[in-house]
Amino acid sequence: MKIHIKGGGQVSLSRSDFVTSGGEGEIYAKGNTAYKIYIDPNHMIPEGKIQELALIKDPYVNKPDKIIASTKGKPIGYTTTFIKNAVPLCSLFPKAYRDRNSITPTIILSLIKRLQEMVDNVHTANILIVDLNEMNFLINDQYDKIYGIDVDSYQTKHFPATALMETVRDRHSKTFNEGTDWFAYAITSFQMFCGIHPYKGKHSNLKGLDARMNANISVLHPDVKVPKSILPFDVIPDVYKQWYLAVLHDGKRIHPPTDFIAQAVIAPIVKVIVSSGNIVIKDLNIDVIGNIKSIHHHFGHTVILTDEMVYSNSNPMQAIGKNNYVCAFTPKSNDAVIAHLEYDGLKIDNITRRYKKQTDLHIDTLVSYNGNLLIKSHSQIIEVRFIEIYGKILTTLKTIGNVLPQATKLYSGVAIQNLLRSIFISLFPEQGVCYQLKVPELDSYKIIEAKFDNGVLMVIGVKDQKYDRLVFRFDSKYQNYDLRVVSDIVNTGLNFVTLDTGICVCLNEEEKIEAFSSRKGSKGIKVVEDNALSGDMVLYKKGGKVIVTKNNKVYQMSMK
Repeated sequence: MKIHIKGGGQVSLSRSDFVTSGGEGEIYAKGNTAYKIYIDPNHMIPEGKIQELALIKDPYVNKPDKIIASTKGKPIGYTTTFIKNAVPLCSLFPKAYRDRNSITPTIILSLIKRLQEMVDNVHTANILIVDLNEMNFLINDQYDKIYGIDVDSYQTKHFPATALMETVRDRHSKTFNEGTDWFAYAITSFQMFCGIHPYKGKHSNLKGLDARMNANISVLHPDVKVPKSILPFDVIPDVYKQWYLAVLHDGKRIHPPTDFIAQAVIAPIVKVIVSSGNIVIKDLNIDVIGNIKSIHHHFGHTVILTDEMVYSNSNPMQAIGKNNYVCAFTPKSNDAVIAHLEYDGLKIDNITRRYKKQTDLHIDTLVSYNGNLLIKSHSQIIEVRFIEIYGKILTTLKTIGNVLPQATKLYSGVAIQNLLRSIFISLFPEQGVCYQLKVPELDSYKIIEAKFDNGVLMVIGVKDQKYDRLVFRFDSKYQNYDLRVVSDIVNTGLNFVTLDTGICVCLNEEEKIEAFSSRKGSKGIKVVEDNALSGDMVLYKKGGKVIVTKNNKVYQMSMK
């Protein structure tokens, strides 16, 4: 497709430049430039609004830049800055995501402060954001910058706002103003602090956002119950907590404080695990240094990665940094291989033989699944293989799948690709195998998180302004599936394992255990409640057993 940039010449866009699509348009990217092409050119943002949006001086607000025209000269879109390897702001809400990526309360506080400055800068230009929700902001892969996107929906002097998510709409105002922006900012920043919408949770009498917002009853009210998986409210600086009470409870629409302290501290909360009898939890008495980030078990070899140390079968092996480390195992000796990204390259460390290797291959994403390492590099999904010869380990790379480079996200065991408005998934159930199929049920979702494990794929997606959890189960050939949709959930992340017995165990967003067969078409699901369960537990597997971690403790869990 050839397009013309007013004042910038002609550009050719191909399938490899495609990034994503939404209800309004398609996004392509080349280098540091993104190209938004409207599906219906009649919805094109007016040139006058682009000129008014140019008054925003904040460099992290992704404003429309140059107008894109068709070969006949008709405006069909605009250019803006492309943010590589960015994640939606809402990805940071689940505690499990923060733990895996070493996102501290201090980092979150810095992003909140930066978001507040951004809103101020927009208001200085006499412009309103209006739709100030978590889907309209991106975070860079270093978690130190926040970007405003979908800026064409902002309200300027002569052009009204064109979008508003119900989750941030002020029920006490019929017009948009700086106060309604700060109300929406309160909702979004509260989710950044604690991982929950301030009008979610459960109240005995008030159901739904409308009732709670109209009554000004937030999660800070003592009558509202919240999941244990959210971060404690103590993470919020006191001066900010008082502002939230004024906005969310008292109905005031005032500017947030500017003098909150530069760091946030969570007081450690020690909870004794007490079961009511449905769940049996056994302390495995494994002592580790640091909070546990992941556990990997492969044919009797258990590796624990904390944010400070690598443990092999409970033995401390070596200290590690704050990078996002993953683990794989060699095929013969079952040695552990620890890998992470360093300057876009792959760094591999065998902790037993002290073998180290680094590749210069450009890597977008690195994940581990079932003892294997998978890489997304541009348009290729690559498997890292280890060959053991005469006591030495050789590393080879094998391409097992091809994808659109900018429209594909690699998760544990699955790659999800937006192929020009149709969603395709690539499953990697075992080494050297890739199954690819179209999944139309995902076409209308914005994918937030996904995980595949032994025949079960779970996805968290956003549609119609709500988060849904979708559960897919596949046949043995991975061409057919059944689907269960859990609608309108609190985004606490995905927390499930599929055991070698074929039973999938999920700790869901209501802090209940779901247990069901991984076989497509099988009936029945067992739901178990217990006082011992909390959303800050993370599930792993050891053959046919469920292993649970909580902070730096390891437990074995079973159901009666």
